[in-house]
Amino acid sequence: MTTGLSGRGWDLDLHDGKEQENELRRILGDSKLELKTDKKCPETGNVFIELSQTSGPSGFNVTESEYWAFQYMDGRFLLIPVSHLRDMVRLACKLNYRAMGGDDDKQKGVLIPIGWLTRPFISES
Repeated sequence: MTTGLSGRGWDLDLHDGKEQENELRRILGDSKLELKTDKKCPETGNVFIELSQTSGPSGFNVTESEYWAFQYMDGRFLLIPVSHLRDMVRLACKLNYRAMGGDDDKQKGVLIPIGWLTRPFISES
């Protein structure tokens, strides 16, 4: 067994990596997943989460997906469980991060700072 900076053997790291790859394959293959693209994210640092439109609830408020994926730049994606995203949406509403967005800015929603998606998040329920 070899040792390195991690202080563990390569065979254990390989095993962990394979388990994580299998989990991602399961999520992408078996789970309900919704992909959203936010072309303004590189400029604003936020992703827009649609909540409603003139006809009523839409987007996040009616999703049946287990995961949402965000394409925030070409070829770059973030994947998050809807259960975690729900806490972020609640906090964004509480902080009044409301905005109009979507096609022609006709949908009501909230702006989620991309940093919320990339580091541990603590809900303020």
